[in-house]
Amino acid sequence: MNRKMINYFIVMCIVILFDQLTKYFALVNQAFVANEGMLFGSFSDTSAVIRISLITSGSIIFFIIYFFMMFFLSDKLKILKMGISFLFGGAISNAIDKVYLNFVVDFIPISFGDYIFYANVSDIIQLFGVGIILYYIFLCQDDIWFPDDKRGVILVSPSSQIKFALKFFIVCICSLL
Repeated sequence: MNRKMINYFIVMCIVILFDQLTKYFALVNQAFVANEGMLFGSFSDTSAVIRISLITSGSIIFFIIYFFMMFFLSDKLKILKMGISFLFGGAISNAIDKVYLNFVVDFIPISFGDYIFYANVSDIIQLFGVGIILYYIFLCQDDIWFPDDKRGVILVSPSSQIKFALKFFIVCICSLL
């Protein structure tokens, strides 16, 4: 692992530590809402063992994907890598809550008209990270993707890649059902 990758990993760890610290203060002051589900309360009616096993295995997969992305993305994409670190740090912090507390600590009320929901610092940092990622994907795509296929070598043929992606998508959908 090179020094630049370590810097992004440190940013991810700072996000996790900062979020855990704010959640600790919310727990101590008992000013929080317990979110027992996963994404937007999903899987809240399943057993804790299933939720924890999904979260821990998902977190391991997250770490693998994170390190591959940090390794293979160009060094010119510093801000994109920072956005990815924000996204992954917030997700891992929420996963830590789910494993140790069996719920995510939400304490920031956000309202849209009559609808009020609660978030935490990691949710806000994740949204910020997603914003950075979307900005780069849509507006700086020439820096991410190689224009006119200037990579020189294609490891997988595009048709094989599309077939694999479709099969993988079908397997994911079937496993969710």
